[in-house]
Amino acid sequence: SLLQVKVATSGTLVAERCLEAKTPIKRMIGLLNHDRLEAGEGLLLAPCNHVHTWFMRFAIDAVFISSENIVLAVDELVPWKLSRLHWKSRKVLELPLGTCRKVGIKAGDRLEFTCSN
Repeated sequence: SLLQVKVATSGTLVAERCLEAKTPIKRMIGLLNHDRLEAGEGLLLAPCNHVHTWFMRFAIDAVFISSENIVLAVDELVPWKLSRLHWKSRKVLELPLGTCRKVGIKAGDRLEFTCSN
């Protein structure tokens, strides 16, 4: 299913086409079979508290999110990197590089996920 992701407090649209990777296989594959993420696209990995970009062909923003959908941390990851482990993170939202800076996502923001189809 596709999700729409917004910053709850401001209503700012973060991603209009966010895929969910709910199974271990889908989380393991992640974005490995993608050449890029287009603006407005994202991938939500849950449950998840760290990610890597080994074998990936592009850089991403990784947003670490609590069970209450509060942003705990934001990392910009280039290929062949391993993120820090965020113990309290239950989800990771992967976005095109620079999305968080562009829309102003920061630790403490609450995200809102709604079905878009």
